[in-house]
Amino acid sequence: MKHKKKVLFVLYSAGIGGDELHSIKLNKSMNINSYFVFLSFNRKDILEELNSLENVIEIKNIGFKGFPSIGSIKRLNKFVKENGIEIIYTAGFYPAYFGAIAKILNKKVKLITSIKEKRPWKKFYHEPLIYFINKISDIIETNSIDIFEELIGKRGLKDKVRYIPNLTSDEIIKSNDFNLILNDKIKFKIGVVANIRPVKNIELFLSISKKIINIRKDVGFIIVGRDKNGIIKEFISENALNDYIYHIEKIDYYKIGGFYKFIDIFLLTSRYEGSPNVIFEAMANGLPLLVSKIPATKELVKDDFNGYRCGIKDSDCFVNRIIRIIENPELRKRLSLNSLNYFKEKFSKEKVLKIYKEIFDIDE
Repeated sequence: MKHKKKVLFVLYSAGIGGDELHSIKLNKSMNINSYFVFLSFNRKDILEELNSLENVIEIKNIGFKGFPSIGSIKRLNKFVKENGIEIIYTAGFYPAYFGAIAKILNKKVKLITSIKEKRPWKKFYHEPLIYFINKISDIIETNSIDIFEELIGKRGLKDKVRYIPNLTSDEIIKSNDFNLILNDKIKFKIGVVANIRPVKNIELFLSISKKIINIRKDVGFIIVGRDKNGIIKEFISENALNDYIYHIEKIDYYKIGGFYKFIDIFLLTSRYEGSPNVIFEAMANGLPLLVSKIPATKELVKDDFNGYRCGIKDSDCFVNRIIRIIENPELRKRLSLNSLNYFKEKFSKEKVLKIYKEIFDIDE
């Protein structure tokens, strides 16, 4: 029997977010023995998910409160030693600090640090963090082209940094479980999945929606994601667009593939993204992509190949491209097919896992 590496995942809080989902995907896809340390509170949803995985051996909360304390560092170090951890994988801002300290105290442990988001509004923390983990980490992995280029260019870390695209779940590709009753006039459906916050720029999405609905009454828009400030509801009400714009607060993550199959075009208007899971998921389901012209999308969406990129304030560009796609079935078909094939060629689960198995030193 081949040796199964003992891998410790260090995460911040235990709600199901991007880092947690990514760690779950890795655990479902690789032959490892996994241990999880959470710096903050444990949430029922993530605990249930992790406890359902056969290769998860132990889960621990080390009582992080604001910044690495001597007590929390000691608890992490004890956990590493007692369980014979061979690899530490950190995802998130504070976990990177903890991982680096654990590496200093356990030099034989391999440290893989994941940086998936650039935080310009926390520059005071960002710079020392980058410097610290650059010195200590064995491998730095990122799914952001923007961060990758900075680390190998400005920081000179070519030998240490790996660009690894997001890992897309099989469930996202296979799922067909979604249905929504729409206005009978609607023939074309445009959608997005996003946790609504300022950076998602949902106001632009809504502005585009209104302009297109004024041109064509056969187009509907569907937004999936929590909107705690009620921006979408207020816009729909003020503009009397209940028959054309639909908002769904939440869909089970493993059923979201059905939503992608339900819509005809994917529209993402974010001001900033690290490396958006939703674009990979939309590609995997063969959707034409309309996205903001930001660094995170430049390697994923190619104009007139699998979609179009428009400026974050240029609603007219988005409107014109969407109308063009709707009115040209051959273009729509070509963009859709290219989107699916580009995903299979560059970002398939097999290709992404091959890179992860290399950096985790897993021989299967």
